[in-house]
Amino acid sequence: MSTPVFIITYFLETICNFLIASRALEYKIKNIFRLACYIIFLTVSLIAVETIIKNNTLIPIVQLSIYTATFALFFKQSLLNAFSVYIYTFIISCIMQYIAVLPTIVFPAYHSFEYYPVTALVSITIISVLIYFYIPIERFFKVIVSSDYLIQLLTVNLFLLVLGGSIYYKISNHSFTEIFALFFLLLFCFITVNVNAIYTRITFSKQQEALHAYEQYQPIVDNLIQDIRMRQHNFDNIIQSFAALPLTCTDYESITEALNTYSSEAFQNNIEVNLLKLNQRLVSGLLYMKMQEAQKQEKILHISIKNYALQTTLPEYLLMECMGILIDNAIEAVPQDSVIYLQLDSQNSQVTVETKNPGPYLSDDLLKKMFEVGYTTKNDTQKKHGLGLPFLQKTIRKYNGTISCYNTTEEGENHITFKVTV
Repeated sequence: MSTPVFIITYFLETICNFLIASRALEYKIKNIFRLACYIIFLTVSLIAVETIIKNNTLIPIVQLSIYTATFALFFKQSLLNAFSVYIYTFIISCIMQYIAVLPTIVFPAYHSFEYYPVTALVSITIISVLIYFYIPIERFFKVIVSSDYLIQLLTVNLFLLVLGGSIYYKISNHSFTEIFALFFLLLFCFITVNVNAIYTRITFSKQQEALHAYEQYQPIVDNLIQDIRMRQHNFDNIIQSFAALPLTCTDYESITEALNTYSSEAFQNNIEVNLLKLNQRLVSGLLYMKMQEAQKQEKILHISIKNYALQTTLPEYLLMECMGILIDNAIEAVPQDSVIYLQLDSQNSQVTVETKNPGPYLSDDLLKKMFEVGYTTKNDTQKKHGLGLPFLQKTIRKYNGTISCYNTTEEGENHITFKVTV
């Protein structure tokens, strides 16, 4: 391979790795000059290693160390996180490179073409650009990072397999086609054998989270049912009050006003019964618990349910987490004797959760900052704030939902409204 081709190959490969790593970390590249400096530095370093070190087995290990250190500096990550990103990036990059050389099996002469490595990496660079802008590879990266040791171990094993194939290619005397066929066979076997284990582990983790939610909120649902049973004896008194209205109200206007007043109070006091009509019992338990929490803080959580048959692609335990974040934020944002409004609806197989609480008018800039990590309008510095809404936004977007925050006016008073549809 000529020197220009050698340099261009390393340069393009470095660009690809930076683009893939940026997408995996959800890092938006804003300073192109800074990126260019790091790419040039890394390219020169990798070429120097390839030139100085004669041991082909040692070269990939040294390059791994250089990549990890460079990623740590550029993305401002710890060495461990940078190493994890490099493993993920290396796997994706190598798989793309192996796929890019598939045409050489059909056309072996193409592999001997001097500029073949450059043309192959140009196509891979284009794919990397598409990945950076359009392909959400960060989701799988988050699954790997946040999962248990089994998935992480399988990922490391896949990395070692790919790395081993790269090292074997450098030191082996076999033809490229033979090495590629052997590696691709091993890679296919590895993915086939372990994909079921990974899928099973992910499914098991989701089931564990759902089970934990049931264990946590089922006692609250039981308390809700017990509370309703204890209050049933008041039903006769309510009926007697309605029956006595004609005796105390002698004209149409007074009896109408009394009926409206008593009906509103009766329906409001009967909200706990209405909660049991929801088809998702854990949501019923959550709302009941939040009503009690608001009452202890001398605040009122007014719940309006338009549709009791909730339909959504969001798992119930995640729906509860999202509703809990919205309600907690509203309760914490208002003083005593305030009313927080919660409206729950379901249409077109989606759930809509809307909260309103009185508060100061927020500018468009502040409304956008509400979803930034670490931003908070609360004055309590002893607690960690600014984490709930960013998590809520990511969760809703993951399930193709929408979330918005805006100002509304209720009876001449400004309210801050959050609306989630998922």
